[in-house]
Amino acid sequence: MQAPSGNQGRIAENIMYFARLLRSAGLPVGPGKVLDAISAVRLVGIGGQEDLYWSLFSQFVNRNDQRELFNQAFHIFWRNPHIMERLMGAMLPTIKIEQEEELEEMSRRLSEAMSNGSSTSNSEAASNKVEFDASFTFSEKEVLQEKDFEKM
Repeated sequence: MQAPSGNQGRIAENIMYFARLLRSAGLPVGPGKVLDAISAVRLVGIGGQEDLYWSLFSQFVNRNDQRELFNQAFHIFWRNPHIMERLMGAMLPTIKIEQEEELEEMSRRLSEAMSNGSSTSNSEAASNKVEFDASFTFSEKEVLQEKDFEKM
């Protein structure tokens, strides 16, 4: 087996990082799917961004409800694979469709996944911390009664 050339090695590495992002955002992506995605990209080749999109889509998306999350993650990540480092705490733009609440939830999960994957110093994280006034808030019991555990 030959060692991958420079470009093939980078695309495989970027596919791995993209898969980690999808996994952190809630898609069921395991190491087998990552290897299959790398094989699919090598088989199809990269003639353009559309070829890459459909090669990865065919491997990572199994259900219709995963489509929008994959779409957002793909367009943001492949625009600049180092975007995870620069999007700390930023909410991703949502695509307006009928199910706007679900899209906001996907964007939140994707943003959290991106912010967890980047490395920052503790002093930067502490300086960016926002404090909220907790007066007139709900008890833990009331919060649990209203929590939607499927969206966690």
